[in-house]
Amino acid sequence: MRLPEAFKDWLDFDGAEFELAKCLGLMPNVPWDPVAHKAMFWTSNRFGNELYSVLERLVAMGALEMNAERQFRWNAAFDYQQTADIEEEDT
Repeated sequence: MRLPEAFKDWLDFDGAEFELAKCLGLMPNVPWDPVAHKAMFWTSNRFGNELYSVLERLVAMGALEMNAERQFRWNAAFDYQQTADIEEEDT
């Protein structure tokens, strides 16, 4: 699954980390199971912390939106071409 589909609705931060991990191929494509998965994202650990950092970077570049409740969703207006700061080299 791609990020726009996985993040079409608001997701709490733990669910957002879970969906991001699946999109990146870090976890199997299984449904969210709070018993099996929640502790992985609610405790301070390298896996969850790094995924949260990626979410923050996706917000900073405009791909995701984040609300006051730390929920994330895809920004339907995102255009990667407008965020790329690519300068053409002189030839």
